[in-house]
Amino acid sequence: MVVMRRSKDDSLWVKHIMGDDRLAAMLKGVPDGSRHRFRIGEREGVFEKMKTGKNAKPTDGFKPVGEIRDWWQRSKYDTAGSVVPFAYLGPDE
Repeated sequence: MVVMRRSKDDSLWVKHIMGDDRLAAMLKGVPDGSRHRFRIGEREGVFEKMKTGKNAKPTDGFKPVGEIRDWWQRSKYDTAGSVVPFAYLGPDE
């Protein structure tokens, strides 16, 4: 089972995905700005790969966009530290 640990952060960080190292490696390699669908617990939504930093180091995180953004922001403090089921549903087309 693949899970992720929720944090109080505004982003979904690949380092918080546990149980599938190949999935984590694949997500680190997707292009900056590309959008992908994830299921986190009972919620599904679109997240956008963050841009490489000014220091040229990749940013291994995704920002919530659209409808999932409000839920992500509201729930981050209530669920911080909890481990929830996680699934990659594919690119958002």
